[in-house]
Amino acid sequence: MALILENENVIIVIFSNDTAIKEGNIVKRTKSIVDVPIRKALLSCVVDVLGVPIDGKGALSAVKRISVEVKPPRLLHINLCMNPFYINK
Repeated sequence: MALILENENVIIVIFSNDTAIKEGNIVKRTKSIVDVPIRKALLSCVVDVLGVPIDGKGALSAVKRISVEVKPPRLLHINLCMNPFYINK
């Protein structure tokens, strides 16, 4: 994932093995934003940051993929307590 793109300088984040990458290598853009797979089967799996299973249970086919650059959906609606809570001592 590219963080900074300048004419003489590029700063990137590599999400996989980086041992084969050397200075001067040619790279190409994918024209896509970093995304992860989502599906109910992921609830019982251990995955890395890109959604790749690392628990030895095998690969998962994604039903849908979502961008990692979006706000997560709100899970709970929390009502704030407006009344004071007193404890007798």
